[in-house]
Amino acid sequence: MTGEQPGETSFAPVTGTQLAYDVCGEGSPLILIHGGLLDRRMWDEHVLVFAESFRVVRYDVRGYGESQMPNILYSDAQDLAELLGVLGIQKAVVLGLSMGSAIALDFTLNYPHMVETLLLAAPTISGYKMTSAEMRQRWQALVSAVKANDRTRLFDLWANDPMMPQAQEYPAAHQRYRELLSEYSFVHPKRRRMPLPFQAWGGMRRSFVGGLGGIRRRHALICSCIVDSQMKTMV
Repeated sequence: MTGEQPGETSFAPVTGTQLAYDVCGEGSPLILIHGGLLDRRMWDEHVLVFAESFRVVRYDVRGYGESQMPNILYSDAQDLAELLGVLGIQKAVVLGLSMGSAIALDFTLNYPHMVETLLLAAPTISGYKMTSAEMRQRWQALVSAVKANDRTRLFDLWANDPMMPQAQEYPAAHQRYRELLSEYSFVHPKRRRMPLPFQAWGGMRRSFVGGLGGIRRRHALICSCIVDSQMKTMV
């Protein structure tokens, strides 16, 4: 399954549901995991650039975009492993943004043999509690808007958050985020399996941090593009 143009959606069977995905390009596999409140379309500005050097797979996380979320116990990391199995991918470069970075980290902890390179943009960590009172307050306001299915309030809070690119600086990105958020599913994970504890990274440090120099040389394209993508892509 290589060489498809972005937008040609396929569905991969995983535990209890199907994940929507598309594939573009040839070469070593590169997996793109989108941020929260969004879906795989957030990579529209990047996928063709990445596809010049990689076989790019982007997918909708369970409950987002075109991927459904039945009421069963599940794991985002296991979903990704099963997706790669369907595609015949044994090892890949994994790139996650925000929520997607947490999934990428959990995947790496559970399936380290399947990760060639781990790339994180605006990373978050599953199960890591916020220590800043200001951040907790801002997050609680977002959670309240999500629970109320208040799309207008959600956009106002999230798109105007100090961490996000502002409309006056990046008007195109701001508008694109509004378009994607307008289709947010408001499907909330209720039966997600708890990931491995944060302390589990202690045993992984040597394996991944020790090879960063080679990663930068081999995948300079990704490193340079991610700097720019953080200025254009939300969540």
